[in-house]
Amino acid sequence: MSLTAQSSSTAPGAASDEEWFHLRNICYNDCSQCSKTFTSRRCLLKHDNYHHKGLRHPCEHCGKGFFGKDALVRHTLIHTGERPFKCDDCEKSFRSAAELKIHNRYHTGERPYKCSVCEKAFVQSCFLTLHMRTHTGERPYVCATCAKGFSSLHGLKRHKKLVHA
Repeated sequence: MSLTAQSSSTAPGAASDEEWFHLRNICYNDCSQCSKTFTSRRCLLKHDNYHHKGLRHPCEHCGKGFFGKDALVRHTLIHTGERPFKCDDCEKSFRSAAELKIHNRYHTGERPYKCSVCEKAFVQSCFLTLHMRTHTGERPYVCATCAKGFSSLHGLKRHKKLVHA
């Protein structure tokens, strides 16, 4: 069957609509940089932007790639130690505006993440996630040596250091 065949139920040997759709996707939606195939051009472009175009802005310190220069500049602060976002209420400084925003909640008392079980509130969503594990009993971090479970990665690391070091 020719890839240029038109979809027609009357032409002998012509691709059905479903076959033509599949063939068209193979022709136009294969990633040229890896072996992935996508069902639409939009999905291919999204994949390309996420997985391949980020490499256009590599970090000169560690090689990690980024989509845009702004993301690279923010990342570079990790290596330079620069912390341009200063708290107006205390001496602390931060690498990003998002970190400063979370920090400011400690000064204002804002705790937007509330537990639906006990009403305890938190400044960050990750703290609520950890807290919820006290209610659910979830222990996703398991010690490979003794199989003991922990609700946080920090708890697992502390356990390994104290018990298995």
